[in-house]
Amino acid sequence: MIRGFSPKERISISSAWKNSFENQDPATPARYFVLLNPEEQAQAFRRKVIEISEFLKNFLEKYCSNRNRNLDFDNLRDGFLEEVDLRETAFSFVHDLFKLEYTLERTEGIKMDHAFGSIYQANLLFSLCRDIENVLSYKYQRGADNPTFYNYVGEELLPQSSLNMDQNKLGEINGARKNDFEDTVRKLLEETYQSSCRRPRTCF
Repeated sequence: MIRGFSPKERISISSAWKNSFENQDPATPARYFVLLNPEEQAQAFRRKVIEISEFLKNFLEKYCSNRNRNLDFDNLRDGFLEEVDLRETAFSFVHDLFKLEYTLERTEGIKMDHAFGSIYQANLLFSLCRDIENVLSYKYQRGADNPTFYNYVGEELLPQSSLNMDQNKLGEINGARKNDFEDTVRKLLEETYQSSCRRPRTCF
């Protein structure tokens, strides 16, 4: 449970989570679990819900402090986890959150700098990126006026971010990804990717 869910547990909780949405406001353990709502006492894993909720709250506080942003736990839950149309993504996000908490908080002394550790961390990173992309795609489809999702990211999201990146650099990275995916991802993760502008500098 600490490291994530087994395939059988994931199917079981996911099925209960889907069924709970037959009612728009179901008082079921599966719903409270995925909403990270510790207020409901009758939960088999309430202690873990409390632990993961605190982990996420602390993570958000650090993020807002370092990036000068305003996003707290209640806003995340109200705007994302409780959104019926995003229930699959919410379940995936909470599952990834359990794995992230285990990786960051409970692997002290366990070496992760080997092939399988790298694969595990890469899978977790890309899964979280997929969760974020699904949320952004949903927001875009809900009424953005931009003709493409690419424009939505470039015109709406990048200016609000702390990244040293604009739409041209985003297009450049997308082209580099198509030419050499592995090398591009490695340089981005290591923050060594160089833009082809007149005075090269890292994108971040």
